[in-house]
Amino acid sequence: MSTQALTSLVAGNATLWLTLNVFGEQLGLPVPAYPSLLVMGAAADEAELLLALLASVAVTGVADLLWYWAGRRHGAWLLRHLPGQHVPAATRLPSLLLVAKFIPGAAALATLSAGASAMPLRRFLAYDLGGATLWIGSGLALGRLFEAHILALLDALQAYGPAPLLLAGLLGLALLGWHLLARRHGRPSPARQYCA
Repeated sequence: MSTQALTSLVAGNATLWLTLNVFGEQLGLPVPAYPSLLVMGAAADEAELLLALLASVAVTGVADLLWYWAGRRHGAWLLRHLPGQHVPAATRLPSLLLVAKFIPGAAALATLSAGASAMPLRRFLAYDLGGATLWIGSGLALGRLFEAHILALLDALQAYGPAPLLLAGLLGLALLGWHLLARRHGRPSPARQYCA
């Protein structure tokens, strides 16, 4: 994909694809959104960046509200059945909500805990949307900061065609399969083995 093709993509439906990517990740799907934020930051103009920021924060808020309401309704049961997870204390939840998006797996745990601890909805939304703005804004800002490098990397990858994307997808599917297989047989997942 050339820089011109990427720019035309951004001018088209890139914000829609970015918000779907962010929404999917916030729901818990294995579709990392931070690389998309970096690319969007590198390729979009200021108006598109603002639209991407607002739309991504909005869908993050919707996904987090779903986790929050799940925590309100089934939080105690859900938190008891998360293997190897440490539930944060209610007094630390507001500050955790500000940084949880930067820590893999912590965002869902923090929003579930906020719901289970009956954190007031307004307070939850203020801290959660603040954290979402920090996370999304940092990805877009880093993309803008390293714009020349990111676009040069995308141009270099163009010579390989779709092979790098296909390889990354296959690797992601293999890791997901390994994780599901490990859970089925009661063994810790590869991520937990290395993080312990």
